[in-house]
Amino acid sequence: MRIEPSDIRELNLLKHYRIIRKWACKNYELNDADLELLIYFDCMDLFTREDFKIGTYVPNYARNRGYTYKSTS
Repeated sequence: MRIEPSDIRELNLLKHYRIIRKWACKNYELNDADLELLIYFDCMDLFTREDFKIGTYVPNYARNRGYTYKSTS
């Protein structure tokens, strides 16, 4: 069964994303980047090192923060 965008809209999954994100980060001691990476990998059965590199792509503004966007200082 394929999920269509209208299905997601009907379920209102993204309506409470901000609250759920804050709850998950606080309760599991994650930062936003770690949570997003977990969501990215959850869609895959198995992932490779290359998938990890793609999932942890660091934009120019965050290049010095490392794979999980954590501050190095």
